[in-house]
Amino acid sequence: MVIRHDVLMELFGRYVDNEHALWLLGKTVERSKVDVSYMTDEEYENCLDTVFNSLLYHYINKSLLTGEKFMGKHLNIGDQVAQTAGIFYPMRIDNFVKIVRSVKFYGRYMDDSYAIHENKEFLQELLEDIIKIAKALGITVNTRKTRICKLSDHWRFLQIQYSLTDTGRVIQKINPKRLTDMRRKMKKLAPRLSEKEFTDLYTSWFKNHYRIMSRQQRSNMDMLFKQLKEVTKCSTQSHSQTEGN
Repeated sequence: MVIRHDVLMELFGRYVDNEHALWLLGKTVERSKVDVSYMTDEEYENCLDTVFNSLLYHYINKSLLTGEKFMGKHLNIGDQVAQTAGIFYPMRIDNFVKIVRSVKFYGRYMDDSYAIHENKEFLQELLEDIIKIAKALGITVNTRKTRICKLSDHWRFLQIQYSLTDTGRVIQKINPKRLTDMRRKMKKLAPRLSEKEFTDLYTSWFKNHYRIMSRQQRSNMDMLFKQLKEVTKCSTQSHSQTEGN
């Protein structure tokens, strides 16, 4: 989610009464501004409406960053204000859906949301309205990940696949991509962690996901864990021997 500083501070100004708190919020947001002095006047004029390549920015010649032009378009990841803003910033969309369009079954977590309604045409109009409001806020709706479907279809929210059966039972399944990501993470970290650290990592993840995994998926993940656990043992023993020498 891209957060425009000017819009964010306008929202803070409406709901934060304490002037000292508002001043502190302003300073925190201002600290996240990006020096874009290297941009031409035309590029700078349109920078808030175009995609910012942070990876490319990393290689910009530092002598070009003179402090003449700053872009207020993001917040520092991990900052408490960034987390609060991520929840607070799309509030106009929440109010529109719940109050103006009276959608009872609506929910949002950070930048993921869902709306449940019995009328497909209503949802299509709602989506168009949400895209318009989001654009005004500087938020881009990912249409590739946004779709209208029946509850009986497989649909995903917060990396969990859901489906509603004819009997009213809700089926939850883990997103296969989560398994792939975790397998890669385990293979990458196994040589770097101690046996206890690796076991704690896997056990914590497994306990959070085993209820939505199939029996075969659990078996495959356990098998990989046991194989990689031997790697951590060898790594720990090798490290201990090196220290001893």
